[in-house]
Order: sequence, then C-alpha cells, then structure tokens
Amino acid sequence: MIMSLYEIRPLLESARGDVDRIYCHWTGAPYRMTEFLAYHVVIDLSGYFHVMHEDFTRTLAHTWRRNSRAIGIAMACCKDACCWQDTPDGIDFGSEPPTPEQIESMAMFCAEAVDALGLSVEDIYTHAEMAEIDGYGIHSGDADMRWDLLYLPDYQNNEEVLPGGDLIRGKSEFYR
Repeated sequence: MIMSLYEIRPLLESARGDVDRIYCHWTGAPYRMTEFLAYHVVIDLSGYFHVMHEDFTRTLAHTWRRNSRAIGIAMACCKDACCWQDTPDGIDFGSEPPTPEQIESMAMFCAEAVDALGLSVEDIYTHAEMAEIDGYGIHSGDADMRWDLLYLPDYQNNEEVLPGGDLIRGKSEFYR
C-alpha cells in the first residue's frame, strides 16, 4: 500500500522501544517491482513509499542475522548492477540506478523513523556496511556477497559517488 510519511509516522511511533536499527537496501530488481515481502517499505522510482508490512516490529528476512528489532527499507532499483572493487569507479549501478527521488525519500523516511523511534542517525546502516562487519561484504570472497548502497550518487553534488551510508545518514540528519 502506498503511504505518505504522515501516514507512516503513527506506525513508526507504535514500534518505539521495539526497534533499534534501520537497515537500508536496494532490491537489485527493475524499478516497477515494488512487492518485496522481505522489507517493511520499498521506495519506487518516483520516491513513493510502498508499505509491505504496517507492523514495523515484525521480523523480516532483509539483513542476515540482524533482522530482529530492525526495520528494512529498500529502493526498487539497481537491476543488473555490478561491483568489481571497493571504489566509486569499481561499481556500475546497472540499467536502473537509484534515482534522486529514491535517495531523498530514503533519507526522509530514515529521518522520520529515528525521530519517531527515539534513535539517532548513527542507528541507520546500509546492507553493505553490515555485510562487511558480518563477513559477507565486498572483501569477503563470499559467493553471496552483499553490497547494497555501498556507494550512491550524490545528485546534488555533480553526481559524485559517495559512501552510501554516509550519504543517507547525512541527508537524514538534514531532514530532521
């Protein structure tokens, strides 16, 4: 169901005390695919929020070994994306890269969520950041390596490619 942040806010507030982290992802699928039950919210091409689960305390399968007490949010993008190395020029966002609307919407959702949940922007992580810590990141050699949001284009700064977690947290702080 498509919902606004105004409509999502009470759902977030009802999860206060039961959620400690927000994990940010991309789906690796076409823009038009927004039905992913592993995430609480999926952001479409235009930045709209598709709420898959209205109970943000529900444990879903979005971030290996880190799903309890966590919200999973994803951008529907990065079809055909590839990562060759841990540098901005070592990645290809694929035929359907993250849009400016998706990046801004993710940051706005995260800002709303940390406020409603009583968290800080330091409680926002990308799947790539957690995968690196847990041994299945880009440097792991793991066949099921995850690099969601390792880097993101900063469309407000000549599309400079920056660490995704830093960009989302910085924008979230701005929107607070």
